[in-house]
Amino acid sequence: MPSLDEAVSSADALSAALSVQPAALGATRPLYGDSPPAGWSAAIKTAAVRAEVDAQTAGGSKIDHAGLLRVLDAALGAVSVGAAVGQDVVDDLKAIAAQSASVFTSPDLNGAET
Repeated sequence: MPSLDEAVSSADALSAALSVQPAALGATRPLYGDSPPAGWSAAIKTAAVRAEVDAQTAGGSKIDHAGLLRVLDAALGAVSVGAAVGQDVVDDLKAIAAQSASVFTSPDLNGAET
């Protein structure tokens, strides 16, 4: 059984890992419907993921459900069988998710993509 000091230390570490971190000074996140910053996908390190994102967002298109599945398939395809998912793939998926509504679309209640 851990001591009180060990339990507090573990709780502090978990709390720090789960806490929301502020955005870097000068960093901006797109608002709903805004376009992503020019060249944002260049930060994606995994070539297959970057190629799929670029294909999905070509010409100002947005990524829909099927497109997201293709992006995830590219990410998983970049991982060797039996290997752990690398930090680059995780960082790439975070970079994509950070673009939020500027790159993603979904059907509204009428079935129109929004």
